Amino acid sequence: GVLGLVGVLVVGAAIGQRLWRNAGANGEERDGKARKVWSGRSFKSAVVVEAAPVASAIAAGFDSERVWSGFDDWEPAIAADPLTSDVYQMTTRYDGPKPCKSCPLPAMIFRRSRDGGATWDADRFLPLTKNAQNDPQIEVATDGSLYVAWIDGYTPGIRLTKSSDRGATWSTPLSLTPRRGTPNWSDKPILAISPSGRDVYLAWNASDSWVASSHDFGATFGANVKTSNDTRYWFHTAAAVAPDGT
Repeated sequence: GVLGLVGVLVVGAAIGQRLWRNAGANGEERDGKARKVWSGRSFKSAVVVEAAPVASAIAAGFDSERVWSGFDDWEPAIAADPLTSDVYQMTTRYDGPKPCKSCPLPAMIFRRSRDGGATWDADRFLPLTKNAQNDPQIEVATDGSLYVAWIDGYTPGIRLTKSSDRGATWSTPLSLTPRRGTPNWSDKPILAISPSGRDVYLAWNASDSWVASSHDFGATFGANVKTSNDTRYWFHTAAAVAPDGT
């Protein structure tokens, strides 16, 4: 759902409505990576999607919560343009229409609001690939450019795409963990950019902690850097970039 306050947008996933189970013993398959399997149930026929906001009766200054859709949407991400009223959201969708006949689910969904989250343009698939998509991340630079990262299956894993026209078109995705690279798989990306978008950082786990950086607006990335030296299994949870790009 989405809660609106002047200058603040909050997006969340209602865990009680997510009907997933892990496949395999201990929630893992033979390669040790967790899998999500759709239960086959849907809330679409029982959900009313409100098109316009209504003031909350219990939280002063907030709008009432509105669901995005009646589909099984997971792991939402949100970003607000620092200079305009544009707001962008992404989610991982596990059921409903497919992006293309041969495209699998789950798939990433993108949408744009031009009025601070009050109303939203139609959902769009982003981008079309032949792999299951998860864990979207989205950031907005001061010039309005959008940066999106996700995992395109565990292999090849992390990919990044960019839009310079507020989501109308997107660049060819870059692969940060190619099959013959190091590492050659990845999970749970975290994306952070400098205000201008010149400096782009992506962190992820491949059992260990890894980070890659770009200093040319995401056009190219340096070598992937391993930032852990222990035996723990790493998950990144947040990232931020200072004004000087560090």
